Amino acid sequence: MKNLNSISLNCLRYHQIACATLMAFVAVFAISGCGNDRQTLTPPANTSPLATAEKPAAEEIVADAHKFLLSKQAADGAWKSETYGLLKSGQALTPFVLYSLVESGLEIPAAHVESALSFLRSKTRDGAIGMDDEMVLEYPVYSTAYALMCFKQLGNAKDKKLISQMQDYLVKQQFTEANGFDASHPAYGGWGFGGDQEPGETGHMDLAHTRRVIEALAMTPRYDKMQEVTEKANLFLRMVQKHPDDDRPQPMPPELGDKVYAKVGFDGGFYFSPVVLRANKGRLVDTEPPFWKSYATATCEGLLALLATGATEEDMRVSAATEWLEDQHELEYPQGIPVFYEGENWRDAVHFYHLSVRGEVRRNCHSVENREAIIDAMLSFRLPNGSFSNSKSNLMKEDDPLMCTALAVLALAD
Repeated sequence: MKNLNSISLNCLRYHQIACATLMAFVAVFAISGCGNDRQTLTPPANTSPLATAEKPAAEEIVADAHKFLLSKQAADGAWKSETYGLLKSGQALTPFVLYSLVESGLEIPAAHVESALSFLRSKTRDGAIGMDDEMVLEYPVYSTAYALMCFKQLGNAKDKKLISQMQDYLVKQQFTEANGFDASHPAYGGWGFGGDQEPGETGHMDLAHTRRVIEALAMTPRYDKMQEVTEKANLFLRMVQKHPDDDRPQPMPPELGDKVYAKVGFDGGFYFSPVVLRANKGRLVDTEPPFWKSYATATCEGLLALLATGATEEDMRVSAATEWLEDQHELEYPQGIPVFYEGENWRDAVHFYHLSVRGEVRRNCHSVENREAIIDAMLSFRLPNGSFSNSKSNLMKEDDPLMCTALAVLALAD
C-alpha cells in the first residue's frame, strides 16, 4: 500500500494499515477481544509444521503465503473459513485477506481482484459489509473498514459512491453525541463492533476497532468531517493510554465499589477497552490505586491509531508509546499479558496478532522492531503449503489457516 503521508518519529514512512483477532480479526475477528465461538467445519490440511534446515527469507515466506491465500479464493470471489462457522460467509474474511494481499506488495492477478471486489459490492448494505444476514452480524465495523481500504486502493470510478457510503457508515458508528454519548463517557470518540444499539449503549467496543476505522477514514478523507472525527477519536485514545491530561475517571470493575481514579498508571502504553473490561488482557494491576496494565498488542494498536490521526514524534503520546514498545521488545510473547488468566492462555492465543501489529509498527518505526526476529517467532508454525496455523490455541481463531496466514503476511510485509 502506498504511503498516505510522511511521519518522522524515528519512522521512515507511515502506512495506513489495518486488522480484528486481531481482535477480532484483532483484532482478527476474535482479536478484538471477542470470545472464542469455534464451530469446526473441516480440519485444516497440511497440519505438520514445516521443518527446514535453513531459515527462509522474509520474501520467500510472504510469497508462499500469498500463493496459498490466492489458492483459497472461492469461485464467487470470497475467502471463506473452513474452520469457523461464523466466518464461512466470507463477509469478514474477504476484505481482511484481500487487504493483506495488497500489503504484501506482490502482484495480485486482476481476475482475483475483480472477483473479490464484486463479492464485496454484492454484500454491502447501506455502506456496511457484514450485515447480509440480519440474524448474524459479521463484524460490520471491522469488515467495512477493511473493505473501504481495499476499494480505495483497488476500486474503480464506479466505486466512488460506495466508498462515500462506507465512509458515512463508519462516521455514524463513532460514539458521539449523535449516538447518545457525551465527552465524559469513557467510550466517547471510539468505535465498536457495529450494528444497531440503543442511544448511550456501546455493545462491544475497543481500541482495535477504533484504530482500523481511523486508518480507513484517513486513507479516504472526508475533509468536511475528518477533523471533528479525529478530535473526538483522540479523546478516546487519551482514555486508553491513561494520559495524565485526561481528568475522566478510569473505569474500574464494580466489585471495587464507587472509587474514582484518574491520572493513574500512565507509562506510555495502552490498554484495550474502557467498556468491556474483561477484554483487557493485561488485567488490573493490584496496587493502590489500581489501574489497567499496558500490554504490547494494545500499545501497538494505540501507536498506529495515533499515527493515523496525524500525530508526529513531537506529540508526547507518540514518543511515550514508542519508548514503551522499545522497552518491551520481546516477540515470542506479547509482554504485559499474563501466561494464564482464569485458566486461559492468552499469550499463546494472540501470538500471530501480536506479530502482525508488531510488523505494522516496524514498517512505520524502524527503530522499534526487527524483521528477522519476527520470522524467528513465527517459523515453527509454518506449514508445507506456505500457510500458517497457531496450533497452540484456538481462543482467538488463529488456528484458522486463512486468518493466521493473512496475519503472517501483515507481520512480514515490507
